[in-house]
Amino acid sequence: MYELTITDNNGAGAYDDVHISFYPETTISLGPDFFPLRRRGHHLSIGSGYLSYNWSNGSTADTAFTKFWT
Repeated sequence: MYELTITDNNGAGAYDDVHISFYPETTISLGPDFFPLRRRGHHLSIGSGYLSYNWSNGSTADTAFTKFWT
């Protein structure tokens, strides 16, 4: 827990307690090497346990499906 104090140019101030959380670094793996044959896609998974997910296709699940030809 940290205490944050802010003071403006007139000397008026305010403070609040701030809790800062650090999350472990995320490791992303696409699995073994593969070749995009026959217009097939690939499932990507970040794993569960995070607060939220936001993939470029608009999905908010912990997995997404991507098409190679797009």
